[in-house]
Amino acid sequence: MEFHQAEPTENLSVLRLVSVGGRWELGLWPVLFGVRVRAGVVGEMTCAVDYCAGASVPDMLTLLHVVRRILEGFDEDVPAYVVERTFPFQDLKPVFRDPVCWPALRRLANLDEMEAGLAAD
Repeated sequence: MEFHQAEPTENLSVLRLVSVGGRWELGLWPVLFGVRVRAGVVGEMTCAVDYCAGASVPDMLTLLHVVRRILEGFDEDVPAYVVERTFPFQDLKPVFRDPVCWPALRRLANLDEMEAGLAAD
């Protein structure tokens, strides 16, 4: 699926991206100690993806990029439960401190392979 910037909403008030087909949304939701990166079906009360990014803007954008890369591998009509089961569980906050979740997200996004290719150039 592919995303484009959209008007923020109450739930994604910092930044909101919507899939081209209009079914999925992805963005940043402010909380007391930073921001969460969330994704789900537009209009649903729950999120298929919900990670603590902390308060660092570069970290927020990095996590958003990783989640977006993973979601881009799905078809627009994928059921939310399939997306939810694909993403790893976050145990420690922010996600960058989680020794299981963060490496798993990087693998799903193929970041390690991409960075290795850039280093070889």
